[in-house]
Amino acid sequence: MNTEQLIDKIHKHERSLTGNEKDYWLNITFSLKAIKYCIESFSKTSDSIAVLYAKIIIMELWNFRCFLIALKKSITEFDKAFPDLKDLRDSYAHITERIARKVKPFNSPAKPLVWEKRSIANGALISRDGKNWGTASDIKMLFNFKFDGNHGAMSIFGLVNNFLVCNSETKLIEFEISSKIMEKLIDIVDNACV
Repeated sequence: MNTEQLIDKIHKHERSLTGNEKDYWLNITFSLKAIKYCIESFSKTSDSIAVLYAKIIIMELWNFRCFLIALKKSITEFDKAFPDLKDLRDSYAHITERIARKVKPFNSPAKPLVWEKRSIANGALISRDGKNWGTASDIKMLFNFKFDGNHGAMSIFGLVNNFLVCNSETKLIEFEISSKIMEKLIDIVDNACV
């Protein structure tokens, strides 16, 4: 099933619905279209525009999760498909804390972000010691990174090729921006739209 076929299925499903439920499904179709467009446009643009597409993808995925909750649908499959989504959303939504290289968990004191010392973007950037970094593949895009010989590498919301990367309080989070996102969403929505 592709995106257009799924949207047709949702429109058929929502005809029998009323009120908020109908509106949630309509907004799911908007999110699907936005995510698809951003994925398709991501690699065709400059670093500074690509990061905007990445931010839209993350925020639309978060909205998507909220719609599923509002529809009283299970989010287990969604959370399995996108396990680091909250950390990615927080890295963008809580920007003042991230600029200070901290994360503030709910009802807890702020904690420092963990610096990466070995590998970034599925091995595109590598280091043996966190001080000297090399490339294992062609780097087509590198955006918003800090490299510190005493600590390692840090990004509050950066890009390496087709990976959105951010440091968290426990690990480096790498999120691949590819058609796999749409494949996962199509499966999740297809299962929820019954």
